[in-house]
Amino acid sequence: MKSTTLKAISLVSLAAAGATMLASCAAITEGLADAHAVTYRVALEGPSTAALENFEYWGKPQRSAPAETVKSSLQGAGDPQNAAVGGVWSVETIVNAKETARLSATPPKGTVATCLIVVDGGTEIARETGAPGAAVTCQAVTPAFSRK
Repeated sequence: MKSTTLKAISLVSLAAAGATMLASCAAITEGLADAHAVTYRVALEGPSTAALENFEYWGKPQRSAPAETVKSSLQGAGDPQNAAVGGVWSVETIVNAKETARLSATPPKGTVATCLIVVDGGTEIARETGAPGAAVTCQAVTPAFSRK
């Protein structure tokens, strides 16, 4: 009886250790993946350029973190990186290579929003302009890194 119980405990412990190792490997792999610095921008034109009804984007705050959808309502205050400058909202994040970068935003009534996705400080991969007061969405797959 004791032998069977010890074997069962050993198997459960071994399974738990294996699961922990797999989770650790996934975190290490995520941190080593090719990743791009992605800038999401929304430019507003019209009667109200100081706020967005909603702002949603895909990314991660640092290389080792998991990617997630970030949702917020930007009203011109709060996080300094989200503050509008001349009607342009900008957020920087990280998106792995060959992953879909996406952004959506809804401007105030009567205001036109144009969204833009830029990778690594200069390469534009998406741009869309919506109708006045309508949500606009940009999305594109980030480029793969070339291997020489």
